Amino acid sequence: MSDPKNTHAVDAIAAVNKGHSVEREVTDVFSALDSPRRVRLLSVLWEADGQLSLPTAVERTVARERAGERTNGSDRSNERVRVSFRHVHLQKLSAAGLIAVDDAEERIRLTVESEHLRAVLDSAARLTQSV
Repeated sequence: MSDPKNTHAVDAIAAVNKGHSVEREVTDVFSALDSPRRVRLLSVLWEADGQLSLPTAVERTVARERAGERTNGSDRSNERVRVSFRHVHLQKLSAAGLIAVDDAEERIRLTVESEHLRAVLDSAARLTQSV
C-alpha cells in the first residue's frame, strides 16, 4: 500500500516539470535535494515568498548553517557559499526545475508553487529520517 504523503509528493514533483516523465522528474528533483545546502536554500526562498537576491540568499543560508544545522564548518564563509551556489547548487536546482536564476540581476526565484515545494521538502525530510 503506498503512503498517501509520498503520493502527494510525486504529484507535486509532476507539477514541477511538465513535459517530462514522472520517473525522470522524481530522479532529478531528489537528486537536487541530495544536498543539505540546496534544501536550506529552497527553504530560505520559500520563507521569502519565493524570490531573493543572490547576496541575501547566501547570507540567510549561512545564518542557518551557523545556527546549528549540520555542515562542514570550513564552508560557512559567505564567499565560499556564494561560489558553491554559483558553480554547483544553483545549476542543480535550476536543472531540476525548482528555481530560475537571473544572472544579470543576481536574483533567484522559485519556479514551483509553494504547496508543491512544501510537499517535496517534507517528503525528502521523511526519506532522510527513515534511512
